[in-house]
This record gives sequence, structure tokens and C-alpha cells, in this order.
Amino acid sequence: MEKDSGKVMARRIIRFILAAAVVLFLAFIVIMNIAPFSYTLTYRIEMGKDPGEDAALKTGYTLGNYEYGHTYAIPEYRMERDQVTFSLKVPYDHYDRAEVSVRYRGDQDELQFGLMDGKTRQLTFRPVYNSSLNALDWPRITEGEATLFQKEDLYGSIGEFLAAQQEALTGMEAVSAGDARLATYFYSLFIFRPYLETAPGPGPTTPSPALRGAHTCFVKVEGGTLDLSLVKYDLNMYEDDDALVIRVLSEKDCVFIETIKDDGELTATYDPSPPQQAEIALTDLEDGYYKIELNCGNDVVIEDIAVSGGYLTFMDHLFLADHWIYMLGPSRPVTLYTNSDRLEVETWHEEALQNLTVDGATTFPVEEANAPATLEMPPGVNEIAAEHGDLYLSSPGSSFAFSPQALLIQLPHLLYTRDLPLQVIDNILTTYSLPVREGDAYLSEFTIDTSRFDITSNTLFMTFIAPGLESEGKYMEIESIEIKLIKR
Repeated sequence: MEKDSGKVMARRIIRFILAAAVVLFLAFIVIMNIAPFSYTLTYRIEMGKDPGEDAALKTGYTLGNYEYGHTYAIPEYRMERDQVTFSLKVPYDHYDRAEVSVRYRGDQDELQFGLMDGKTRQLTFRPVYNSSLNALDWPRITEGEATLFQKEDLYGSIGEFLAAQQEALTGMEAVSAGDARLATYFYSLFIFRPYLETAPGPGPTTPSPALRGAHTCFVKVEGGTLDLSLVKYDLNMYEDDDALVIRVLSEKDCVFIETIKDDGELTATYDPSPPQQAEIALTDLEDGYYKIELNCGNDVVIEDIAVSGGYLTFMDHLFLADHWIYMLGPSRPVTLYTNSDRLEVETWHEEALQNLTVDGATTFPVEEANAPATLEMPPGVNEIAAEHGDLYLSSPGSSFAFSPQALLIQLPHLLYTRDLPLQVIDNILTTYSLPVREGDAYLSEFTIDTSRFDITSNTLFMTFIAPGLESEGKYMEIESIEIKLIKR
């Protein structure tokens, strides 16, 4: 009897040991693949070398069945096309930031590097090289990732400059994009003032009319909360995925991201989807201005956009879509307000030809499809009444809203390009860091915030863009890329 008891006890101990071993093994697998701890993974990609075994560092490691700490060699390194995309296998699906070093040479005017969020398929770009900014001899101030170029050395810090711009904007009576003396390059400007002195109240804005494709808008948060609602439709006029990615960004970082998926129809059926409703409630926000990015293709229509706080201002353009041609209902008139003094107007369909009325008096005819027309208006805020939608309105740097109460006026500024005459601006704000010269090559270092990224299938997609490279017959030689993927 005692022997049997001993055998039973022994079997129990063995089962316990085996169970514990299984638990420990599973825990090890979870740790290796989820990585709840801090870590840094380093990849170095050597371009223009034989991708054989000798190219790999001897200090490489394996983590979750993926190698890191290795040099990967790629034989092609001379970039002669405007865009080159490649990928890298990585162990985990989340990293807080990527620290990137690029060593390169060439005669191109501009080079950008981007990382893709696998969930939203959106690319986040950082400037790598800009020949015109490199050659600019204006005094400059660098604080963190931001740099201010000044034609005249008037400000001792970027904070002092921004405060002066906010004060100047507050004192302006009529503000138009043509007043700009500031240019930005890879820099989001959060300097606004309400158009009307009387606050609109805490209630939601009047729901917007239908808009087609991607739009960017700004809102004002007071009391730490932001409510956002909208309705999405897939037109299914084109093939492929029709997702809508909603991003809410503060001046410091991205505070929210959500994807409204495609309706499941990936073919061109010309049968619009049922409405997809989004209701978003954010709390514990710092008071101030926030940017909302609605990223999608032109096969998506968004309507009934409304936010709490009373302010909802769209920037740079509007694509009005209240027209029967989009199969979502009858054509409807639209009234909007803008501080643009020079507006590009276009439609692509004969059915959308119409007259616009400016400030209830001036009539502007849109009388030809596929032919952009320019509408010039007095400085200040103007009211535009359209007979119906299917109209693209563009004015970079200008504000648009669907009521005077919802309108925010942004500090006038231009987007910096190499063709921008320097005599029309006094300052440039950018997150571009000048590269370091190393012999006949350049070394650029920068950081990309990936805290909101999802990396699908353990594959990180990267791309270089050099605008105009192919058409101008120029080239870039990418010697090496080092990427540190960091989790705090």
C-alpha cells in the first residue's frame, strides 16, 4: 500500500514538473513574441555590397526566430527612380520609435525617407536631404527636432518666435493666405485664432455636407474632451480597398488613430456601401488646437462630420460631394466660408457645371469640366454659395468652414519648396536637420515616432522618395541605412 502511494505521488510530481515546464515554455514564447520589456533592435543595411555570408556581422543574435544586430547587404545602391521601397523582417509588431541613420551621396535636390504603418498603410516621412536649405546662409536656431531659419536674427528661441506669431495673428483684422511671410517644411503649424470674437459654445458643430476623399481639419479642445462623429460611404467606383484612417494629433504627437475598414467590396460595382458610422470620444486631453486627418482615397465619401467645442475648420482644400452623380442622394446646395483670396475651382463632370455666388452678390461661372478656374476675392473672410457638389476647391494655407462660428484662422504661411522665392518670406520652420559631411558623403540622423504603428506579418516597409530624380536624370547613392527600433 505504501509502495502504491509512493508511485502515485511520484506520478503527480512528474505531471507537476511537466506542467510547469509547459507553462514556462509557453511563457518564454509569449515573452519572445510580445516583448513587454524595453529593448533596442539594431539593423544595418549595407548597400552596394555582395549579399553573401561575409557581409553579416558576427555579433548577430536571434530573437523570436528573427535575426537582429546583423548587417544586411543589398547589391543595388544607385537610386535613379523617384521612389524605391524595400522591407525588413522584425520580431515584434510594435515599437515606440525608430532612430534612423542614412549615409548617402549624389546630386539630387531632395531626399525623403518613410516608414509604413502596416494597419493603416499610411507612410510617415522625414526629410533626409534638401540642397536649397543646406545652402541657405540665414541665421538658424535648432531646438530638439525643430529648426528656425531667420532672414534677420530677431528671435532668441523658437518659443519666442511662435509667441510673437500668435500675438501678431491675434492683432490682424483681415487674414488671407497672401499675407504669409513664413514658410514651413515638414512642420505642422498650430497657430490659430477664432474668426469671430464670440465663442460658439460647447455644443457640437453643424454636421458637414458630403466630402469626397482625404481632408485635414483643425478643432479647438477646451475642458479636456473631444467628441467626433462622422458617416463613411464606399462609392465602389474603383477597385481596391476603401478604408478610412482617422488620426487626431496634438502639437506634440498622435493621440488617437482608428481605421474604418472597407465595406468588403473590392471590385468596381458602382453600388455604394451602406453608411458606416464612427463615434469617437477622447478624454484627458490638454486644451488647445488639434489636427484631425481623414486619410482615404477618392472612392470614399464622408459626411455629417461634427465635433464638440464648436470649431471645425478644414485646411487647404474641400472636395464637395453633394451631387446625385455619387449615388448617395439628390444634389444639394452648399454654403461655406473661407479666408482665401485666390481659389482654384474645378469639376470633372459636365453634370456639375454651375454658378458660384460670392458674398451674395458676385457670380462666378464654372462653365467647363476638367478646366481649373481661378476665383479671386477680396481679402478677409468670404461666403461662397454653390448650387451643388462635385466641386474641388483649393487654396493652400487657407481655412474653410461651413459656418462663420466654426471658422478658425491659421497663421498665414507657405509650404517651402526649392522654387519658393526667398524674397517673399522672412522665416522658415522645419523639422529638417542639416546633414553632416563625411568625405564625399553625407550622414543624416532623425527619429520617427512609431508608437501608433502596427507592423503586420512582422514586416517593416520602408521607402526613399527623391522628387524629380528620374525626370531630371540625376541619382542618389545610398551607402548604408542603420535603423534602431526601440521600445521604452
